[in-house]
Amino acid sequence: EKDGREVWYYESGKLEREVNFEDGKEEGKFFWYYEDGIINYEGNYTNGQKDGQWVEYDEDGNKTDEDIYENGKCVEKCEGEE
Repeated sequence: EKDGREVWYYESGKLEREVNFEDGKEEGKFFWYYEDGIINYEGNYTNGQKDGQWVEYDEDGNKTDEDIYENGKCVEKCEGEE
């Protein structure tokens, strides 16, 4: 099982994604970056499920989407969600 912080990198060596794992499940803040370092997507996991506010940004750092999750299901601002 995965435990601790896991980090992915672009081929260029720049940070791509980072998330923490506890007992094999995502836990805590999640970040996904564009290759230039601007945040693409950020949110929170609780016990392996999306929880709370998740925000997506464009390459200029402008917020383009925001969804609110509870127990892995989108409950507010769910445009485009199934």
